[in-house]
Amino acid sequence: MASSYPTGLDSLAKPTSTTLENAAGFEHDVVHTDAANAVEAVQSTLGTNPQGGSATVKARLDTLDTTVSGKAVATRTISTTAPLSGGGDLSADRTLTIADGTTSVKGAVQLETSTTSTSTTTAATPSSVKSAYDFAIAAGATANNAQTTANAAVPKSTVTTLGDLIYGTGSSTVGRLAKGSSGQVLTASAFSLGWETPATYQDEFLGAYKTTGGWWLTNTGAFNSQSVSGKYQVALMYPVYFPEAVAVDRVAVEVTTLGTGVVRLGLYAHDNATGRPGSLLFDWGTASVTSTGVKEVTISSTIPAGWAWLACAWQTTNTTAFGLRATSLSMNSNSPVYLGTTSASAGAVTVGGSYEASSVTGAFTTLGSLTLSTLNNYPRFQFRTA
Repeated sequence: MASSYPTGLDSLAKPTSTTLENAAGFEHDVVHTDAANAVEAVQSTLGTNPQGGSATVKARLDTLDTTVSGKAVATRTISTTAPLSGGGDLSADRTLTIADGTTSVKGAVQLETSTTSTSTTTAATPSSVKSAYDFAIAAGATANNAQTTANAAVPKSTVTTLGDLIYGTGSSTVGRLAKGSSGQVLTASAFSLGWETPATYQDEFLGAYKTTGGWWLTNTGAFNSQSVSGKYQVALMYPVYFPEAVAVDRVAVEVTTLGTGVVRLGLYAHDNATGRPGSLLFDWGTASVTSTGVKEVTISSTIPAGWAWLACAWQTTNTTAFGLRATSLSMNSNSPVYLGTTSASAGAVTVGGSYEASSVTGAFTTLGSLTLSTLNNYPRFQFRTA
């Protein structure tokens, strides 16, 4: 009988120890032939070396089962949808690609940690989101502080006209003060600010020194001669008011009675704290007094506006006292006078608060002890406008 293997399995007769030889169905030649046919069918199917590199055919088959277990067949296909593309059956290698994402199409994007990028094709990481969040918190705090500052600021609408002033009206409150009229000055009281027209200072030479090269006096009125007898090396100082700053190139005094030595001329600042002469402004040098007449000294000075103290001192030789053209006391008899820390005899105060300083042997310098002068006239200083 021909073998049914490999499409089927043979059913071979299997004699036992009690089966008679050549019994029906167990003919000796048939049994051997069927077995031989079955063996040849197996050999034909397996071929030579059916175990390959394995120890047995079964071992080889077990290895193949393990290798192909879970594997897809070649007819299986891979299908894609956007943003993927590629695919096909598994009969060959297949490549799948993914398109870049945009603001209108789904796709792949690159992660980005920058907080300043303007890209529309990258995606923020938690790190960049945290950085942006921190920036936003800090910016919010800055904005809140700026708003607090702005809330406390004085609105620009507080002022409405050119020249308006903003001033404090109380604790944390402000108000508007309209511009004053021409010539008015700002004044303060215990309760407010305001504009007032200042009292006019009566000075005969106001504007007298506007002309370059012009001469002018610092005081006028009844005149006479003032002797410096007993005032050797004594600086005599007299108050004077300059309504505005003026540049001068000459200073002069008039010697009315000749004497010996020289007269030193200069100017001291006014000390508002004491009401007396303060620091030295100018030392203009000396003029001879050995002959009468106007004695000029060349200088180059800009006298500041306001109160100051003219100074003169007899120096060098004290043989004969000289006299200077002077203005009588009457012009300044109503000026306040600083008397010091003790009361003084009213009769001893003569020239409206003039002072003396002794031991002035050379150039004017920082003043020492000051005393009220007993002279009763102002020496007349003349100046020439530069």
